[in-house]
Amino acid sequence: IAQDSRGYIWIGTEYGLNRFDGISFKEYLHEDNDPNSIKSNIVRSMLNDGQGRLWIGYLNGLQLYDPLTDSFNNVSFGTLKETPNVAAIYQLGSGKIWVEVSLLGIFEVDPETMCARKVTRLGDLCGTENFLSIFEDNNRIWVSTSDKGLICVDSDLTKVIGRYFQNRRNGFVCQMAINKDNVLILSY
Repeated sequence: IAQDSRGYIWIGTEYGLNRFDGISFKEYLHEDNDPNSIKSNIVRSMLNDGQGRLWIGYLNGLQLYDPLTDSFNNVSFGTLKETPNVAAIYQLGSGKIWVEVSLLGIFEVDPETMCARKVTRLGDLCGTENFLSIFEDNNRIWVSTSDKGLICVDSDLTKVIGRYFQNRRNGFVCQMAINKDNVLILSY
């Protein structure tokens, strides 16, 4: 669920995307003959970024909603051979848009070119591409992985600050947040 800059509530489902204006719903479904329809009826993630843009992640890619034409524009993943299963979309404090692609790593989206490129340095630092979630605070990026535990790296992606729960066998860090006392809260 996301709310856009115009106040619409967007609800992603396994059967399309719905927009609620406070009175009624508008349903968006994938149409094979319409390249500007939603990419898939299976919506996995959404982000309303700091510039008021709505990004939608699907089982098979990423799109940016265009409110002027009420249509959806595809983001290219270049020469990626696998279908990008977009599990999550993040906006860093710098404004960068990062996309978590299941089992393939993190990609950074250039909103001007609508192209995504792999953030290979993050995978190199963490020693994996199996990311579960990302959280940013105080010039640090916390990365939860399915096979290497919780890893903290500096926001410039130059070094690992710490590794935690590397040998944990039961459960993974799924969500992260900071409370008012600046304490990192983790959920499994």
